[in-house]
Amino acid sequence: MEEHQFDWITEEDRKQVWGMFADNDRQVNGESLFLQYYNQVIHFSGEHRLDDKVIEDVLVPLIRTKVK
Repeated sequence: MEEHQFDWITEEDRKQVWGMFADNDRQVNGESLFLQYYNQVIHFSGEHRLDDKVIEDVLVPLIRTKVK
């Protein structure tokens, strides 16, 4: 399954998918793999899990600018 997870990505997917990567994530570092298939990335200060501050300051504004 992992080998084929990106097989059907469309240009529309690339326009709509954003990767959020924390500067102190010690659990997962998937940015380089993500950037092989997508190009929209946001970096935030924090760890692996989104906390209330990141949700309020980063995620919600991103959603608000992208929802039409």
